[in-house]
Amino acid sequence: MKGYGVDVLACAAGSTATPNYIATKPNDPGFLVPKPMKPEKVAKSALKKLGREPSMVPSIVN
Repeated sequence: MKGYGVDVLACAAGSTATPNYIATKPNDPGFLVPKPMKPEKVAKSALKKLGREPSMVPSIVN
């Protein structure tokens, strides 16, 4: 895709606090499991890597 000026990024985000995720009323996993990330943080992290990396995980613990 690079030859066409298109950047592709695989974003492997874990649980993300989107309206649909919240609507599922997930159980509280306790203090050992990270809380869901805010969608804005996932998007900002992904946009920073776009054009630089082929894939990314938005958080160390996510």
